[in-house]
Amino acid sequence: MKVRVDLGLPIKQLLVSLVLLVIADGLISQSVIASGVGSEGNPFLQTLVGDAKFLPLKIGGALLVAIVLWDIYRRTPKLGIAASAACVALYTGIVYWNLVVYLLGGAG
Repeated sequence: MKVRVDLGLPIKQLLVSLVLLVIADGLISQSVIASGVGSEGNPFLQTLVGDAKFLPLKIGGALLVAIVLWDIYRRTPKLGIAASAACVALYTGIVYWNLVVYLLGGAG
């Protein structure tokens, strides 16, 4: 007897989590930079922080990555889930780091 595991729900949860983490990263980054306790680590986005285009660019990039990860998942489900989980883990670390900088830097 073969047991079939539905991987559809975990990938959707991972991709939604990733997009929300990227949005949180953008919002916290703007606060950290505006308060003067930190700087943007991504050299491509350094000049855009504080600009009205910054958050839409982050959201657009996150959605593009989510679409690519979904396509990987459709072709190779285990790889798609592993790659998505790795991205979520990475961005979770980034968001936690930003929060630590924000709170310990005197902005919170």
